[in-house]
Amino acid sequence: MRSLLTALLLIAPLAHASVTRSPPPPRPAPPEPGVQAWPSGALYVGEFRNGRRDGRGIYTWPNGDRYEGEWSAGKPSGQGVAKSHGVHVRGRWVDGCLRKGPLMFAVGRPASECR
Repeated sequence: MRSLLTALLLIAPLAHASVTRSPPPPRPAPPEPGVQAWPSGALYVGEFRNGRRDGRGIYTWPNGDRYEGEWSAGKPSGQGVAKSHGVHVRGRWVDGCLRKGPLMFAVGRPASECR
């Protein structure tokens, strides 16, 4: 009987304990559509987050070359295709770089900076 009473005394305070929950992490800002044009004739049409190319978009260089696909933090990141002089390079870009076998392709940075 004494052990039952001791058990009840230990459990009773837990029954009234409150549970504190952390608030959920903040959601990223939704992408906003927009256009960015440069004096050189380059043009980006797509989504922006916090003033940077982020989401889906198309960047076109003055000579007609273009990248279409996903962007993150201002660089091609995710599925996309670069089109230049009739050649299409499609794949999963990481931080502006795409490796295809021994070849490295870069958008918005020198290929020598890609790993």
